[in-house]
Amino acid sequence: MIRLGVVIALAVSVTPLIAAAEPRPIHEGITGPFHHAERGVQVQVNPPPPPPTTVPSGPPSITPGDCESVRRVFDYFDPSGQSSAFFIDGGIAFRETRCGSDTLNEATGDTGVVQLNPVHNRAGYFGGKYFGAGGWLYQLHGLRTRTNTLSPQWANAAITLRQVCGNGPWNTGGRYSCANRRLIWPRR
Repeated sequence: MIRLGVVIALAVSVTPLIAAAEPRPIHEGITGPFHHAERGVQVQVNPPPPPPTTVPSGPPSITPGDCESVRRVFDYFDPSGQSSAFFIDGGIAFRETRCGSDTLNEATGDTGVVQLNPVHNRAGYFGGKYFGAGGWLYQLHGLRTRTNTLSPQWANAAITLRQVCGNGPWNTGGRYSCANRRLIWPRR
């Protein structure tokens, strides 16, 4: 009984299912032999494109007390890593705000993750250029002291301040200094 089932299966599988080729009209008077379509071997000529990557819509946010989140913000605005080396590895962000835990000094008005002084919101010259109402801090970065204190733009503004003044604004000796170098804007 088992042998009979195998013979029937072989008979069915050996029987060709090919239709006879016969000339017949294919398209408006064109005649030719008719064959069923056969799928050929598939070969991928070009690899598929990589999946689309999501482009960040803006800088990463600062998580209060997390120095690595502050590093990511500095690296976003300065991919060279020089700013994060100075502000994070140099301990400035930790010393000034404990890496974003307290971004406003009520007594002085210093604001942001590395404490920028309100003097930068005043009209005047900065880096060889004159800035009107709101100073360079507002004109270049849209910032006003004592507001939006955890904004990543404070890190960007600190990079601008360091570009013009050097490390002087963060001297620990209490003597504020500024190298007064030329402002290069936009940076990127």
